[in-house]
Amino acid sequence: MDLLDSVRILARRWLLTVPLLMITLTGVVAGAVMLPWTYKSEATVVFLSSRLQAKQTGGNPWLAFDSSLTVTAEVVGREIMDARTADALRQQGHTAEYKVGIAADSTGPVLVIEVQGPEPQVTQNTLNAVLRQIPARLDAIQNQGSVMPQARIRPETVSASPRATRVVKDKIRTLLMALFAGLVVTIGVPLFAESLAVRRRRGTGPVPEPGPPSTNGSRRKVAVEEEWTPYLPPEPPLPKTRDPRRAGPRP
Repeated sequence: MDLLDSVRILARRWLLTVPLLMITLTGVVAGAVMLPWTYKSEATVVFLSSRLQAKQTGGNPWLAFDSSLTVTAEVVGREIMDARTADALRQQGHTAEYKVGIAADSTGPVLVIEVQGPEPQVTQNTLNAVLRQIPARLDAIQNQGSVMPQARIRPETVSASPRATRVVKDKIRTLLMALFAGLVVTIGVPLFAESLAVRRRRGTGPVPEPGPPSTNGSRRKVAVEEEWTPYLPPEPPLPKTRDPRRAGPRP
């Protein structure tokens, strides 16, 4: 079956093709209207060495990066991702989903904050709340160790989204997947119905009349019977009896 045959079948089965196509288009349009948009906000925070340690580089903290800063940034990120912190932010009205972790494209102490939500204002407020949690968590860790002020690690925000932006590709991807699935059903159901109809017509066709019997089989059967006929010896002749009317006197 080529493309032209498939198009002919779809046209012939328009009672199936047209309603399925209308259902598909209606579903895609309804999804475009009803599905919520996703909004996204991002920020980047770097951890700088203490003023005491920066004296070794002439007081410039951007020249004093070591592995301890990366470990500290990872610890702070894990604390903010803790379930208790997430529940506390949710109770304050910051219900957007967020993710905090070490930047994958950096080897330094850089934290990346990604926030996604269905409403732009809630998404932006959640990002701001998470940013406020970073210095608070860092201070709590250093307070537990009674770190002197001049020896404390400092966070600094490198970049932050001023407002939440709409993520278009997620919704478009969902609508395209729904459209593709609907088109597959629209094309597949009429073709399947046509194949069932063809099989049904072939199964209920005229039964061919039996032809004349073949004589080869009967001859072969006769030959087999003659070949396996058991041999019977001839019966002995009956003894001859005299006719009493012709019998003469015995000598």
